[in-house]
Amino acid sequence: MGAAPTRRGWMSSAFEMPRMDRVIYGREAAARLGEQGRALGMHRPLVVASNTLATTTDVVDHLADDCGAVAVFHHVPPHVPREAVLEVATRFREHRADGIVSIGGGSPIDCSKAAALAVAAGIAESEDIDRHRVRYRHPGPAVVPPLEGTPPPQIAVGTTLSGGEFTPVAGVTDTARGVKDILLADQITPRVAILDPELASRTPRELWLTTGVRAIDHVVEGFYSSRHHPHTDALFLESLRIFSSDLLVSGDEPSDLELRERCQVAAWLAIVHLKNVSTGLSHGLGHQLGARFGVPHGVTSCILLPPVMAFNRPVTADRQARLAAAMGVPVAGMGQEEAAEAAELRLRSMLSEMGVPTRLRDVGVGPEHFAGLAEEALQDMIVAGNPRPVTVDDALAVLHAAY
Repeated sequence: MGAAPTRRGWMSSAFEMPRMDRVIYGREAAARLGEQGRALGMHRPLVVASNTLATTTDVVDHLADDCGAVAVFHHVPPHVPREAVLEVATRFREHRADGIVSIGGGSPIDCSKAAALAVAAGIAESEDIDRHRVRYRHPGPAVVPPLEGTPPPQIAVGTTLSGGEFTPVAGVTDTARGVKDILLADQITPRVAILDPELASRTPRELWLTTGVRAIDHVVEGFYSSRHHPHTDALFLESLRIFSSDLLVSGDEPSDLELRERCQVAAWLAIVHLKNVSTGLSHGLGHQLGARFGVPHGVTSCILLPPVMAFNRPVTADRQARLAAAMGVPVAGMGQEEAAEAAELRLRSMLSEMGVPTRLRDVGVGPEHFAGLAEEALQDMIVAGNPRPVTVDDALAVLHAAY
């Protein structure tokens, strides 16, 4: 947890650094996968890859050969159902693998982290996951089960902007309950992240743009979190400056590798220290929207972040005004409230230019589902970081505003 601001400064606390060895980024970064794996003692890794990359390109085959993979698994559904985690853990044991390499976006990366936890904890059945999921009931506190055992080392090769390669968190869906659970352990953070803009140039436009908005969601909710901190502030604001100038054009010009790389770095800045400040209501509602209806994470942010910003504005106007400035809004001469509202309006303008879904009705989610979504969202521990206390009625109001 980050330090809490007081009138006189910051209370004594701890700022936790990610348990990563390094980030390899830039053109031809993926060519270093084999050497990085060997440096971690990986000689027989299991590869968990995006189905699209594995079936429509030769990228996964080349990378699997480079790192000496014993097998490739590329059947991870969106939002990572428990069954996929158990399948990866089973294959890891059957092939006597000594590490996991994930290639793709948030689903294969989260599945790999969850499978690493499953291997360490000896998880073999869906019910076993219940012992390790984070438990939270609003207003808290969260109960995070300790992880006993040592998970296998991981390398994550990210091809979207969701940023899962930098966190100790895995979101896993219990399809029986229709709920996304959180698994959290520092030890499941990938040891190495690889960001190669050439690989990212193959990511479809909408997926690239919406995961970029997901990264903006990390920035916004982290920046005005009740636990905000100067160190993360600096990273968040630079990330937002890059995304505001480069995200849309990088989606329209995928062959411009410099733009792709800049956005990859912006996504890295947006999430690498997020654990210290937390996120809030947009993420909490988005988790359940994805688990229940299969809405991609990036799309949930496109729909939910603007109304959540409006909900939080009464207690975060000063911070949202700073976000507006970082987004390129000419705030000079504006009052604080006007500048704060301008941040939301600038985001809505960006979403309109992207042509992505921005309403719950766009993804087939109607008011009859709102009560269940609101109830489940308040059982997500990250909602505790929201700067404005949230009730079920508040969450319902946001959902109606997003409809």
